[in-house]
Amino acid sequence: MKRFLILIISLIFLNTCTMADEIWDSWQDTNFYGKTQAVTDEDFDKAIESKKEKKNFFGFTKKSKPKGAPKGEEFSQSDETSFITESAQEYPIIIIPVELIVDEETLLPTGHYQVVGEKEGNGHILKFYQAGRLIAKISATSTRDDFGEREVNFAKCREFDDKRIEIIFGSLDFNAYSLVNIR
Repeated sequence: MKRFLILIISLIFLNTCTMADEIWDSWQDTNFYGKTQAVTDEDFDKAIESKKEKKNFFGFTKKSKPKGAPKGEEFSQSDETSFITESAQEYPIIIIPVELIVDEETLLPTGHYQVVGEKEGNGHILKFYQAGRLIAKISATSTRDDFGEREVNFAKCREFDDKRIEIIFGSLDFNAYSLVNIR
């Protein structure tokens, strides 16, 4: 009986060695794993691109995921409102065509100015910057009127009468206007 068991065990061992030998010899055969042809560079590139565009759980692709968004809020903001938040960081530029008298001591010369509106106490002021330097501050009156402007952030000069011009300003926080005397 012992001989019979030894014979069966040795046959099983030899059979597995033969199978391992066949696998080792045929590992380079492209048809061994059921493939009919080798993968081309184009197929490889297509497969890589399809994985790059794959959407995650929230429906964002890796390319469309908002950068810098805090965790948990990245799927709550829609594309329609992203323009508003981006434009809120930009300050409008205004062209002043004439010299303006801001107060008894300050003149605002002609030129291009970046306008920043701020709430100060109970009122509002418009700050005029040129090359990063504050040139003038003008007090403004807050209003709900959007002056018929299509943009969210705007600043414009309009003729009011022969001696004054009207500066209008709009932002996400407030809209305002100011009447300034011409020099």
